[in-house]
Amino acid sequence: MKQKHYLLLGALFLLVILLIIFMLFQMRPHSRKTIDAEVKVSDHVGFKLDTDKLYFGTITPGGSADRKVNISVPRDSYVVITMGGELKDWLRPKYNGFSLEADTQKAIKFTVHDPEKAEEGNYTGTVTFTFYRPFMKYLA
Repeated sequence: MKQKHYLLLGALFLLVILLIIFMLFQMRPHSRKTIDAEVKVSDHVGFKLDTDKLYFGTITPGGSADRKVNISVPRDSYVVITMGGELKDWLRPKYNGFSLEADTQKAIKFTVHDPEKAEEGNYTGTVTFTFYRPFMKYLA
């Protein structure tokens, strides 16, 4: 009788270990893409349409601006967007933590807003798209 209990406990322990290994494997991102972002705060409004960065142009103190980024991935993914740098608290994506099917394109609108009425000047940051296996959506 004791031997059956030990066998059952051993099988349960092995199952838990395998489940933990599976979840850790699923939580690793399969790819990541970082884009630099930039906005200028000034006494006038201006546009910058270059595509080498996520440019928001020139906004007035306390103002805001929008830009869109198109993303696509070669395989089904769960996408998490994080912001960094000086613009970390200024940038907001319309979507975050969403599923994206393979070879489909999604336009993500970003809004930059100067919540602190910053002094005039250039402000920079980053936007990082992290692509996980679709299983991650169940853990978010």
